[in-house]
Amino acid sequence: MSAIWETRGIEVLEKCATEQPGTFLKVCASLMPQDVRLDVSVDATSFVMKFRQAVELLGNEPPALPRRMKVIDAR
Repeated sequence: MSAIWETRGIEVLEKCATEQPGTFLKVCASLMPQDVRLDVSVDATSFVMKFRQAVELLGNEPPALPRRMKVIDAR
């Protein structure tokens, strides 16, 4: 299987995608993980400090904040 993939893999994928797009999509979907778990923890203070440092190092100006904030009443 490995030898065939090395010699004809791209050719076979292109042929399948062109001639049998439904089958191609099913194969692609079957290779995707069924369940993905992503845990992200962000320290806001650390993020802001690193962002400001990156902006400074890149020589960019920080984005301008709106002069007046709009308050939205979510009641």
